[in-house]
Amino acid sequence: MHFLLLVLTTGVAQASVPERIFEMTGKIYIKKDLPGSCENVNLGFACDAPNFGSFHAESFRTGTEVYSKSKFSNASGEQVLEESWREGAKLLRAKIVNRQLKIASTVDIKDGYAFFKVVHDDGRVEDAKESVDDSIVVPSTLMAYLKPRMKTIEDGGEVTVKMAVLDRKAAYTFDIKKMGTAAANGGGQLLVLRMKPANWIISKIVDPLYFYLDQKTDRLIGFDGRSALRRQDGEKLRDIDAKVAYNVLLNL
Repeated sequence: MHFLLLVLTTGVAQASVPERIFEMTGKIYIKKDLPGSCENVNLGFACDAPNFGSFHAESFRTGTEVYSKSKFSNASGEQVLEESWREGAKLLRAKIVNRQLKIASTVDIKDGYAFFKVVHDDGRVEDAKESVDDSIVVPSTLMAYLKPRMKTIEDGGEVTVKMAVLDRKAAYTFDIKKMGTAAANGGGQLLVLRMKPANWIISKIVDPLYFYLDQKTDRLIGFDGRSALRRQDGEKLRDIDAKVAYNVLLNL
C-alpha cells in the first residue's frame, strides 16, 4: 500500500512540473540613435553600436496552460516585467509591473469581459472592464494567436486582434497583414508583418509595429516599433521607438 501511494503521489508531482518550452533574448536599440551600419539590426545583421536595453522571455507549460514572462532591462536593471497565462492561444490573465511608471497593472478575462486594474505606488487603484472575445492578446501571447492564422496572412489576408494595454485599462483593435519579405542575414527570407491600429484616429498618433519572422520556421527575428522601455529625459520619461534583434534559444 505504501509503495502504491508513493507511485501515485510521485506521478502526480511529476505531472505538475512545468515544462520549459520557449526562451528568447533580445537587444533593444533606440531607432533614431542607430548608425547607418546598424540599419538592418532587426533583420539579424550584426551591429557594433551599444544597445539601450535588453529583453529576456521564457514560457512554461503545465497541463494545457502556458505561463510566460518577459523582462525588459536597461543599464539600471530590470524595469518592466510582463507575465501572462494562456490556454492554447486564449488569454486568461496578464500582469505587468512597470518600475519606470511605478505601477502594477493586471487584466483578467472572464465571462466575455476583460477586467483591468492599475495599482499605483501611492496606493491609488483604478479599474475598468470591457466586452472582449478570444481575439484579445498581450504581447507575449500575440504569436501564439497568429500561429494558426499564418496561412491567412501569407495568402494576403488580414488578421484582427485586440491588444490589451494594461496601464491604459483598455484593449485596442489592430489589423495585421503581410507587407512583403526582406533578406535575412546569412541568406533566406523574412516575412514582414505590419500591425496597425484599426481606428484611423488612433493610427494618426500610434505608428505601426513591424515584426520580422523567418519564412521557413515562423520564428521571430526582429521588431521595429514602440518599446516597453522608456528613456529618462531630465525629470520626464520619454517613449522610445526601437529596433530589436531577437535570438531564439528554445522553441518547442
